[in-house]
Amino acid sequence: MKEYLVQNNRSNRLVPTRSSSRGFTLIELLVVIAIIAILAAILFPVFAQAREKARQTTCLSNMKQIGTANLMYMQDADDTAYPYRHNVPAPGYGIATGRPRVIFYNQLLDPYIKSYAVWRCPSNPNAWVNDNNTVPRADGTFDSYGGQNSYGLNNFVFNPRRSGGSDTGITFAEIAAEADTVMMVDTIYYNTLPRNPTRLKGDPVNFDPIASGYGSYWRNIASTTWPGNDTDAIAQGKKRHQGFVVTLFADGHAKAIPYDRLVNDLTNNPMNSIWDPWKKGPYVP
Repeated sequence: MKEYLVQNNRSNRLVPTRSSSRGFTLIELLVVIAIIAILAAILFPVFAQAREKARQTTCLSNMKQIGTANLMYMQDADDTAYPYRHNVPAPGYGIATGRPRVIFYNQLLDPYIKSYAVWRCPSNPNAWVNDNNTVPRADGTFDSYGGQNSYGLNNFVFNPRRSGGSDTGITFAEIAAEADTVMMVDTIYYNTLPRNPTRLKGDPVNFDPIASGYGSYWRNIASTTWPGNDTDAIAQGKKRHQGFVVTLFADGHAKAIPYDRLVNDLTNNPMNSIWDPWKKGPYVP
């Protein structure tokens, strides 16, 4: 406490006076803390949404680059889509004969992309892609491991063992509506359970890529072949982007589609689904 001298007008003499300074009270501090907490509760979700929107933009850019590579590959391969995997020594997978190595679809596009980062969604940091330079076996052959990238193929287009069809992917001419046919989507690492799009309601968070395996793809891995009339053709989609799935279409454009709309389209539009490249009637969006 400080003491000062002031003049008394009546007696014309100096008298002492006191002036005190005080800090914030507990109530005032609590009010300030509450205001900060309210502002944080309002702003943090906004920042998180903005960050995720930026990640979605990067993911869309990745998909568009892959889409361009898809078109370049098909142009160089007589307009034929690549199969998702060449699994030697099983015959008929359309890449090579004998047992030179195992090749995954991301490796087939390497000459057109030349960047492994394109295969990793920024919202899927655990994803990884391996190159095709592995140690050869004693007999001179070697396997090439595709890794677990962030994007999976539409099995209807890229399935190499279609009943009644060729052992490669379909030709571009077979796709009835390129702008309305899914080629690739956000995915997570497959599991060992068959998934029907009518049953795929929740977000399968328990199957993120954490172990070694093959490139991720939307397909039914319960069987080695997929008959053309089988609707049990997708595995695990991933709604990484605030309930949306980044989707690449056959004409090379990409956009984010609501998760439920994507996985239920085969059920809701059985004759004209965006999953079906042959389209049995006019597409109904």
